[in-house]
Amino acid sequence: MNNFVLYSLYFIYSAFFLNKHRRIIKGKILYQKEHENIANYLENTYIKKYFENKLDNIQIKKTRNINGKKIIWQFWYQGIDNAPCIIKKCFKSVQKYKGNYE
Repeated sequence: MNNFVLYSLYFIYSAFFLNKHRRIIKGKILYQKEHENIANYLENTYIKKYFENKLDNIQIKKTRNINGKKIIWQFWYQGIDNAPCIIKKCFKSVQKYKGNYE
């Protein structure tokens, strides 16, 4: 191979490698910023109010007795009908292999 081809391949590889790392770093920065926003929201909405005794008391009613039962909890917030195919397959797999669990 001549030097031009090697240089071209190296240039393409370098550009891809740098972009990959840039994407990773950008993703981590965005994640940290979002994490910070969520932490601030929770602190301002709930934690400060809790320590100032300004948070309303929440009464949770027990609706079902589950003592001694083997239960596998599955939840998809958007509803299983709106879930991606892989999530539906996971739900079906749990149902298939759950044994004596509910």
